[in-house]
Amino acid sequence: MKKVGVIASRNAEKTKNYYAAVEAAGAEVVVFDPYSGESDTDRLCDSIDGLLIPGGVDIQPSFYHEENIACGELDPVLDKFEMALLTKVLKAQKPVLGVCRGLQLLNVFFGGTLYQDISCANCHKRDHETDRVHLTKVVPATFIYDIYKKTEIYVNSAHHQAVRDLAKDLVPAQYSQEGILEAFYHKNKPIYAVQWHPERMCLKNARTDTENGLELFKFFVGIL
Repeated sequence: MKKVGVIASRNAEKTKNYYAAVEAAGAEVVVFDPYSGESDTDRLCDSIDGLLIPGGVDIQPSFYHEENIACGELDPVLDKFEMALLTKVLKAQKPVLGVCRGLQLLNVFFGGTLYQDISCANCHKRDHETDRVHLTKVVPATFIYDIYKKTEIYVNSAHHQAVRDLAKDLVPAQYSQEGILEAFYHKNKPIYAVQWHPERMCLKNARTDTENGLELFKFFVGIL
């Protein structure tokens, strides 16, 4: 069975949704704890077939050469751990899936920038612990289109930051109606990312007003 490394957050309950989705898609979960003091990223990379970078807190804006003007909670330990592990995983040419913060981290890793607080944040951030839902446009001939076979899909939303300048070699796959980038992939590497939360669109969190998020996890496990 293929193994997917999932980076744990300080909120264990939220991370459990990712574990369940990866297992339902047919892979084994290997949990990486950024706060354990483990620094042997080569060993961690060798233990998995692919990496999932989940949602979470904001990324330090110094990583994209900006001062903090509108970020919320930051976690330097998590940032450092994810950047170091991602470097090893990409060098080993293993697939990566980024979700929400994971998408933003991948964009920053490759040299892109972020909006620290999008002007339409009220349409995208959570409403009293409930995800927003909105219609998105899917770019044809991309992985999102291959998964859902539609040019428009409804997804959930729980973020106040977003991609501003897309890094070189990253290709758009999906946009919100306001033009916020909702998904991308790398033109030369097995890297895929979504701004929405598929782990809260499947299994016990399945919704009737969005697509089934489990299909994205099945896609990712299928390329390992």
